[in-house]
Amino acid sequence: MPAAEALGTVSAGVARALPGLKGPVVFVSNEVGLGIVPDNALARRFRDEAGRLHQRMAALADRVAVMLNGEVVETAPAEELFAAPRHEYTQRLLAAVPRLEIVDRRLPESAASAAPLVVADELVIIGNGRIVAEGTVEQLLQQQGTRVRSVDDEALLAALSRAGIDVTITPAGLLAQASSEAVGRIALDARIVLTDLASGSAGGEQGTTSEVQGNLVGAGASSQEAAMTAWTQGVTEIAPNLTVQYSPDGSGAGREKFLAGATSFAGSDAALKEEEAESAKENCGDEGAFHVPAYISPIAVAYNLPGVDEVKMDAETIAKVFSGEIKNWNDEAIAAQNEGVELPDTPITVVHRSDDSGTTENFTAYLTEAAGDAWSYDEVETWPSDITAESAQGTKGVVGLASQTEGAITYADASAVGELGTVSVKVGEEYVKYSAEAAAATVEKSEAKEDGSIELDRATDESGVYPVVLVSYHIYCNQYESQETVDQVKAFAEYVVSEDGQKTAEESAGNAPISEDTRKKAMERIEAISVKG
Repeated sequence: MPAAEALGTVSAGVARALPGLKGPVVFVSNEVGLGIVPDNALARRFRDEAGRLHQRMAALADRVAVMLNGEVVETAPAEELFAAPRHEYTQRLLAAVPRLEIVDRRLPESAASAAPLVVADELVIIGNGRIVAEGTVEQLLQQQGTRVRSVDDEALLAALSRAGIDVTITPAGLLAQASSEAVGRIALDARIVLTDLASGSAGGEQGTTSEVQGNLVGAGASSQEAAMTAWTQGVTEIAPNLTVQYSPDGSGAGREKFLAGATSFAGSDAALKEEEAESAKENCGDEGAFHVPAYISPIAVAYNLPGVDEVKMDAETIAKVFSGEIKNWNDEAIAAQNEGVELPDTPITVVHRSDDSGTTENFTAYLTEAAGDAWSYDEVETWPSDITAESAQGTKGVVGLASQTEGAITYADASAVGELGTVSVKVGEEYVKYSAEAAAATVEKSEAKEDGSIELDRATDESGVYPVVLVSYHIYCNQYESQETVDQVKAFAEYVVSEDGQKTAEESAGNAPISEDTRKKAMERIEAISVKG
């Protein structure tokens, strides 16, 4: 059990036990505010839980004494001290911990049931530095509720139910379909000490992102490795107790593990094939799986040719190089597109992925669509065995082998090519060097399918686009076996497609961020993830 959660459990138990003790009880505690606890995610949770413990004790105490440097600086009945602290240290101390304000107001029935006065058309709700809800006023008001915890949730549930308020039990506490003021009044009447009181979500079946915990496992595309490292670290800023483990085994292996139920999500540079989508229903339920475009990156055609800083090729020439028809760097077909460049009479060594690879599938899809008859192998995930070439496992493997082999040429996620030279690809009448922006432009001009995957236009002649591009997906179930997994998946998936998540990946891996329209559609699919049954 995480330390902060353990503290919350223990402190709630202490609060329940104290009223039943006989005789005077003196409770002594250190303060945890005023910078004594360092400012990090775990420490903030500890500080908040300790602050709530103090609040619980204050609600039960008859008298409170505040000490500084071994001296009592202020003592008074609890209600008096907390309502109007006199000493400067007491004032600072009380301001440093979370406070729960319960106002004892008796509203007339007409006021309690009246519709709220709203002057806004649309609302955006931000929590923990991210958008947690947005929509029209009507949409969000339909989802209103109050999340509440107490020292005795069973008694509070009974009290709220007697008052005619609908209540849902969630991992984050009780979710009451009433205002926080009404909930506080009912708790006060029932003499129940509240430990948390906040606006909640009427969905009520999951806690806040910060409360998500556990281990989420995924596997798949090695192209995402750098971005995934950034995402698995970054998500802890909003979900400190969530651990995400990702194994960069390749797109094919990732999809296999996901379909077998060995992982909760897959990273893949290729969308599920029709038979895979059908197979996903065995693990995901009748609603199957869906794709979230998480990572957009150009595929670099990278080469190792010392002294040659730039090479230009059209799709047909690239296809003939990788199929083995063009065997030397000074071949006439290459030289004709590179006037003024001294190309050596060096044999070309093709280096390809040895594993089932989404990058291979995207690269051969480009050759199939753009190179015409020059490429006769169609779109394949496994490199054609009859082409004489060298091979290596994963993105790091092909880049490493190409870097060690003079005259080598390969294809890899552009973020990983390092010091290798890269080919400028002919599009229309111009040669385009890879860039994240040009890759993103290709995606923007392509069609999105109902399952979230994207039908790329790789044979485009439009200016400014780079068509040798991969869209790497995260593949999730529409339904999972447990709410815990649903919460984990939602927390991670939402972070990945958020502006912060995309920016973090861009800084680490150099990929192109997804568009706002793509983000909106992805969020809708993610929010719809639910528990089976």
